[in-house]
Order: sequence, then structure tokens, then C-alpha cells
Amino acid sequence: MAAGLTGAGWACQRLRAVPAAGSGQSARRPRPRTRFAAIPPISHELKYTAPAWKAEVAWHLARLHARPDPAHPFGLVRSVYFDTPGLAAHAEKAHGDHLKRKVRIRWYGEEVPGRRAEIQAFLEIKHREGIGRYKERMRFAVDPAWLETAPLEDPGWVRLLRKLAAGHPGLIPHHLLPVVCISYARHRFVALERPARICVDAEIRGDRANRSVFACGSGVALPAVVCEIKDHGQAPLRIERDLFLAGFARRSFSKYGQCLDRIQQRGSLTWKT
Repeated sequence: MAAGLTGAGWACQRLRAVPAAGSGQSARRPRPRTRFAAIPPISHELKYTAPAWKAEVAWHLARLHARPDPAHPFGLVRSVYFDTPGLAAHAEKAHGDHLKRKVRIRWYGEEVPGRRAEIQAFLEIKHREGIGRYKERMRFAVDPAWLETAPLEDPGWVRLLRKLAAGHPGLIPHHLLPVVCISYARHRFVALERPARICVDAEIRGDRANRSVFACGSGVALPAVVCEIKDHGQAPLRIERDLFLAGFARRSFSKYGQCLDRIQQRGSLTWKT
């Protein structure tokens, strides 16, 4: 992919990551000891949203129609989203492009009884084609304190992204920069009817913004709860009817797009021109 592609042009290819080099790697260009996981099958992702005060309704319906995820029932999710200086990825969503791609560094906080919260960090590239989606991810080790506190103007974010992508030429455009850090609390479930994934996301916040992009770096909160259903396009799940009856609306919803929109509408962050 050409480095200069912007907008929909940089979302048009389904990219397969090059495996990390083995023992014969070049000394002049060492490759990171990480690799992207195999590309999973395309799945469908549906989102039902409602005002934030209906989070308890979503939890109740999820417990009624699903069981808690046996491995990771609850955790905090934080993501730093990367975009072009002109916010091309945000424009793809705003314009309703059929093909979209997001690049983010995401880490998960898991509450472990008797121990400190464990942090798992990943570079993720999320591709969407309509309601179809698939995700490529690479796990890596990093100081969790830095992830939690580093301002997005810190050049370490761009260095980290380039280091992780160094072994995979062309996978990520070189002109990306961190724009906003988004956090939320996620409850995870597995449907009783079939192994569809159900997530309830609440307390959604844009915690940090890049001051080199925006005039102010204070955060915003989204007054919404999101119920995500990740499936493979089969018949609707029973929870979908109950969500609709409870006042949830099925619609396209991007936490990244919603945070940027709210930032600009609220005026707490002013786009630098």
C-alpha cells in the first residue's frame, strides 16, 4: 500500500501480516519479537445503543439470554486511536464509507482476586465492510504506567507504532498519529442459543486528546450504553427483540467517531487550524 493513501483509499485492502522473522533475521533491520495473529473469518457486528442510565437494563437482559464469558467476564478497555492529520479514519465513518479501517493500541485491565490488575496490550487493526468485520492484532509488552499516563503528544506513541509495524512493511501508513484515548467498562457474555459474543459497554469516556491536534486536552463522556453482538450472520438472537422492546436502537455506533464529534460539539476541545 502506498504511504500517501488517505480516506477510503487506505481501507480498501485486506492485509495479511508478514510473519515475524526467525533466527535468520537481518542484523541491519531487526524485527520485533511479535507477530499478528491469523486473520479470523469475517463476522457480523451489530450494535444496540441507549442512554447511559439504561446500562442496568442491558446487564439484566444479557444475564437473561447469555452466560458470563468464562475467561474474561469483566474488564476495563482502553484504546489509543491513530489517524491521519486530516482525520481520514474519522471521515470514513462520518461519510458512511462501506470500507473502513481503524488502527489502535488497546490494553485490557483484568481484575484478578488477590493480585494486581493484569494488563494485556495489543496493536489492533480493525477492518469493516458494511456490518462485516475482522481484526488483526499483535500482542506486545510495554510499561503499563506509561500507557496509562503518557500524553498523546509524547513521540513515544509514534515510535511504538512504527516499532511494532517494522516487521510488516506496508501494513500501516507512516503518517498516523495518536488522536484520542478512549476507555470504558466492558461486561462480556456468551449467548445461550449459540456461541455469539455479547458485550455491554458503559462509562465510555475520551480520557486524553492530542494537544497538537486539539487546542485543549481535557476529556469527554458519552451519555450512552452500547450492547455489541458479534455473530456470523445467522438468525437474530432473542436478546435483540428484548433490547428493542426496552428502547435500545440498532444503529451504527463508533466510540471513536462519537467522542470526536462530541469533543467538537461541546467545544471543550477546539480543532486546531
